[in-house]
Amino acid sequence: QLEQYEDSLRCYEKVRGIIHKKLGGNNMAKLNVANVIADIHFRTRDLETSEKESLDVVHICSGGDCEGTAQEVSLVSAEALNNLGKVYAKMGKMKESFKSFEKALFMRKSLLGHDNKKVAESLLDAANSYFESGVRYEVALRAYREALSIFSKQSNIKNPEYCIIAKALTNIGHIEMKLGKYAAAVNHYKRALLAWEKYQGEEMDLKIASVKNFLGVAFKQMDLIGESMECFSAALAKYREKGLGSDHPDVVATIQNMVGIKHDQ
Repeated sequence: QLEQYEDSLRCYEKVRGIIHKKLGGNNMAKLNVANVIADIHFRTRDLETSEKESLDVVHICSGGDCEGTAQEVSLVSAEALNNLGKVYAKMGKMKESFKSFEKALFMRKSLLGHDNKKVAESLLDAANSYFESGVRYEVALRAYREALSIFSKQSNIKNPEYCIIAKALTNIGHIEMKLGKYAAAVNHYKRALLAWEKYQGEEMDLKIASVKNFLGVAFKQMDLIGESMECFSAALAKYREKGLGSDHPDVVATIQNMVGIKHDQ
């Protein structure tokens, strides 16, 4: 996958050079490509370069020297700010991350409306960043719930979006587990399973197995041993069906969970 990102990066850098040569100036095409390049650097964990690319876009957009409408410029700037939110969270700069996400959200809500999928994207990026950093769990929960509310109002949910919804529901379950809200976690893990079942993709079966494992842990915390063992058994069967060996980390974790229950009994 890293090689694919590197190939994409070379292509976009070439496109940026062509745009600069043909059009010059700070046009929308050039700034949009810069945002894509910043995202690729983020995905390859080159955070400093990603930060620089996004800061450059924000600076250009705020300088009033852009060849585009006010809305186009603001949306390009919001995209850059959203990326900065993710970058700063990975850097551990949570104050800067929060401010960047807040600005991106305000701009997108103002320009696109509160129920736009781009708003949901910002909310999910913010929630994922707060969750993964281990801070602001309550803020992450609010952002996840607002994003899921937006998706619930959409009549044309596309296949990749079921994956996004399932991951958000799973992360809500994880947060609720950390907060000791086991019954709530069970509810969200079950909803995540329903979302994964609607998703058509290679990772669906393994994700379902993974969530069943999480569900088993939640049931165990509630002393619902029968339900817990049922989930662990289903997860293990799915892992073996997909050809995962006994030394695979997910298989090992599931077996350990089952052994732990039997030991406690």
